Formats: sequence, C-alpha cells, structure tokens
Amino acid sequence: MLQNLLQAAEPVMLQPEPGMTLSQTFMAGGWHFMALITLVLACALFAAWKAPAWVKPLGKVAIAIGVLSFLMGVQDMADCCAKVGSEIPFSVYCSGFKVALIAPIYSIIVYVIITIADTVRRPRI
Repeated sequence: MLQNLLQAAEPVMLQPEPGMTLSQTFMAGGWHFMALITLVLACALFAAWKAPAWVKPLGKVAIAIGVLSFLMGVQDMADCCAKVGSEIPFSVYCSGFKVALIAPIYSIIVYVIITIADTVRRPRI
C-alpha cells in the first residue's frame, strides 16, 4: 500500500534532498509558480527604476503567488493521500509539506529583496 502511495505521489511530491542543486529545488517547488515569482521579481526591479509606485504592489503579488502555490501543493498532497487510504506514514505528510513550502519561502525571499530595493530607491531625508 505504501508503494502505491509513493508511485501516485511521485510527480507531485518531489522531495528536495540536502544535496539538491538550485535548479532541482526550483523544479521541485513547481516550476510554473517559481517562474512566476521570478518574473515578478524582475518586473519589480525594473519598476523600481521606471515606475516606483508599482514596487510595493508587485511585492504583494509575489507573496500572493507563494500562498496560492502552497495551497495548491497541499491540495495535491491531500488528493494523493486520499487515493491511497488510511495507512499513510507521517513522514509522507511531512515531505509533502516540505515540498509545498518551497515556493512560499522563495516568495518571502523575493518580497524581502523587493522591499530592500524600494527602500534603497527612496530619496534620503
């Protein structure tokens, strides 16, 4: 039964290993959400130069994308666990949450970078 769970959950829950490269972690976090968050970062850094009023809202968009990716990741994990049945080890749940948290952590890092860029861009008093 556990083997069936691992086979069903393999595409959804790519568990990041301690020795994973940055690109492998990027793919494990869901490349579509990670790419969107990276695009928001690039847009915010460009906006800091051309349209400073857009910088803070773009940071909030990055956080929103991170939260959305977390919720969708937890939903995928719950769907995989529901397909298998009742005997699911706690480590499977923990690995699912670990993978689901990659994009939100990345979005928080992006938000911090955007906030620093906005602070540096502001005129000094």
